Amino acid sequence: MLTGLLNAGYAGKGYVLITELDVSGFDAALKETDQPVLVDFWAPWCGPCRVQLPILERLASDARDEYRVFKVNVDDNDQLAARLGITSIPTLLLFRKGELVRRLTGLQQEGTLREELQTARGSIDATTNVFAKAGA
Repeated sequence: MLTGLLNAGYAGKGYVLITELDVSGFDAALKETDQPVLVDFWAPWCGPCRVQLPILERLASDARDEYRVFKVNVDDNDQLAARLGITSIPTLLLFRKGELVRRLTGLQQEGTLREELQTARGSIDATTNVFAKAGA
């Protein structure tokens, strides 16, 4: 199941910035896009997770069509957290084309996350350019 979290600044416009995933929607969400996907594993009682949220909201608001940001509540989705080896929170997983490319544990600074997303995005652009040149 997918549930959108609205940023208060955009709520009036209805923009969904960060989508909450559960175990039933997780795999489908990763397969729906070729864009990099950043998934935050969190819990409401986790202080660092609450600090991470505004950083993720800023990233999501800047994403355009370059990447997606999702959240998974580990209290509600403990089987998914266990499947992915989440042992502490916040843990952020970065996927590209459905494959895990980076695991970041603990509170992450905005600059670090932007660099990771850019690196993942650059990998996609490089692949696209290789195929475009091959077809030309």
